[in-house]
Amino acid sequence: MTPVCSLWKVSDESTSKLMTDYYQRLLQGESRSAALFHAQKTLLANSNESHPYYWAAFVSIGNMAPLPGLR
Repeated sequence: MTPVCSLWKVSDESTSKLMTDYYQRLLQGESRSAALFHAQKTLLANSNESHPYYWAAFVSIGNMAPLPGLR
């Protein structure tokens, strides 16, 4: 699986929201890069977590394709 890494310490609550959304999107067949992008946009749209501190720290490394066998 492609790892998602954080470039700085992020709050546990916002990380949990982002990762839950990310993995749900992966299971729906989105590519890994698209799933992370859309999960980050969801946090950005939330006024309490719109600051880049909450969502911009996360990067995906490696293969960006959808998970094998889900599509």
